[in-house]
Amino acid sequence: MTDIDWDDVYVESEISTPVRDSGQTGPGISWWHGRGLTRTYGEGSDGAGEPVDRTILRMNGIVVDRWTARNCVYEALDAISVDYEKLAAAVFETDSNDLRKEVEDLLEMPAARVVFIDRASLEPRFRGRGGIGRVLIGHILSQLMGDVDSVAVTYPHPFELEHGDPSVDIEVRKVRQVWESIGFTPVDDDVWIMDSASTAHSKAIASFEGRLGI
Repeated sequence: MTDIDWDDVYVESEISTPVRDSGQTGPGISWWHGRGLTRTYGEGSDGAGEPVDRTILRMNGIVVDRWTARNCVYEALDAISVDYEKLAAAVFETDSNDLRKEVEDLLEMPAARVVFIDRASLEPRFRGRGGIGRVLIGHILSQLMGDVDSVAVTYPHPFELEHGDPSVDIEVRKVRQVWESIGFTPVDDDVWIMDSASTAHSKAIASFEGRLGI
């Protein structure tokens, strides 16, 4: 189905936290970046040269450890951008680091960690190829969530389109279908979440892996 050799596909994630509290990020509120990559090897005298990595998917966002965060999560994210304010308002109370009751009621277990996904972009030639991007997203989220009961939060939107583009509504539906297919559900008109304690996400990723022959 694809020309990818899955033995040479990797995911990486990195979390960076300022040692000194910045008033926004700091202990318990950290930036994260993830990528999916293919690895090839150049020619060497012994037949195996240096590895060459090619990034095919990029993701980024903020991860919050609720029991460690010193600052009000809503206020911290509101100070960063309008998009982060939208995400934070959908899941957090505005005056504490408690999750909104509507969100808690959707979770199987209380979430100690919240992974906000700001952007996720797959290289165009790998789109529509049976779920490559979805599998990579799943593995990156697995690294970020670990064994902690967590909830992932995103705003499914085709950000590469200009405001007023006539195809926005169609593309929004397509993007939402992608996130829905890996276990995300809406909490309001714009923001969707995924509960790590639910089996919907893990089963969906396993299904896509089966289709791709992983």
